[in-house]
Amino acid sequence: MKKTGDKTIRQFIRKTITESLAPTETFTTQVEGKNIYLYQEDVYEKFKDLSLGAEEVLDEVVQSESAKVFWSLNLDLREAGIKDITLSIENVIIDIQIASEGDAGFQTITLNAVEEDFNIVNELKISQGSSIFPYSIDVNFASKEITVA
Repeated sequence: MKKTGDKTIRQFIRKTITESLAPTETFTTQVEGKNIYLYQEDVYEKFKDLSLGAEEVLDEVVQSESAKVFWSLNLDLREAGIKDITLSIENVIIDIQIASEGDAGFQTITLNAVEEDFNIVNELKISQGSSIFPYSIDVNFASKEITVA
């Protein structure tokens, strides 16, 4: 005897899981400046184009204030279970505070990884029993590479 009810229930459960989790779930995670590291910032063109007075010079990059990491969780669901889970980083936007001598004082520069053609390196890991979220960002201005872990 064929159990059509079991198949219908399985299809309903699979559809419910797929719709509730969605094939792709997107997130925006805020990362604070103390976990953002900047390297070789002297080559970054936005720092050279600051609105400085004639007597002013760029003093230093003070700190990276905060960043938003736009990322997604992709599930490949099959009838037998989950085949694959993929973490994708869509974009990284970082606010960087710089200091200049003179009247300009502190200024904030925004780095948008996608618009400025930075390569985003994804080092997010999935491990059993742990949370999944971006917690640190390394920016190398010379190689135009942003690593998110």
